Amino acid sequence: HSIQWHSAAGAGLFLAVLLRPGVGLRRAGWVSLLAAVAGAETLFGLGLEGVDSKWPNDLLGGERKIGGILIESETSSNGRLDRAIVGMGMNLNHTQFPPPLDRTATSYRIETGQAIEVAAVRRQLLERLAHWYQRWRNEGEDAIRDRWLASSSYGRGRAVGVTVAGERVEGITAGLDPEGALLLITPSGVVRPIVTGEVSHLRPVGEAPSS
Repeated sequence: HSIQWHSAAGAGLFLAVLLRPGVGLRRAGWVSLLAAVAGAETLFGLGLEGVDSKWPNDLLGGERKIGGILIESETSSNGRLDRAIVGMGMNLNHTQFPPPLDRTATSYRIETGQAIEVAAVRRQLLERLAHWYQRWRNEGEDAIRDRWLASSSYGRGRAVGVTVAGERVEGITAGLDPEGALLLITPSGVVRPIVTGEVSHLRPVGEAPSS
């Protein structure tokens, strides 16, 4: 089926950045996480409080989606990650969204009440991307893991559900494994790495939904 996009002219930031990591495929999952760290830092640095990173590729404001990340990869014949195209989008100056997006999406302007120059966000985002990409290349995964966990309420101790290959799995998040997969402690006590899937927050009984 087709994917429908909504963004008024000049309201959002959409860009693609080409990286040439040349690392083993086991490290490929960290590209999305370092991009999330860069995106969260950009929005927070521009005055958006309460930015949250939802594994593996969503940025949230007020528990609604304000940005997203999409990675397209190309591998070499010897099994290394030759190229990674990091596609990122941010809702910036949108004042409203059509139904049903109005229940799940937000923007910088909606959250802060202020408009912002798209070019300024782009400059800051590219600077943060370059910073965290170099740290990943020079220092490895630990710096990315620590910063992502610090910027995400989904990293540890959150009750979530995720559908994996048609199977619904629920549990408590317990950090990231060495390949960047989300660790989930299931009700039976098994620690399960989640490599892909749409993660959703499970509200405790009696908790009111967010506005």
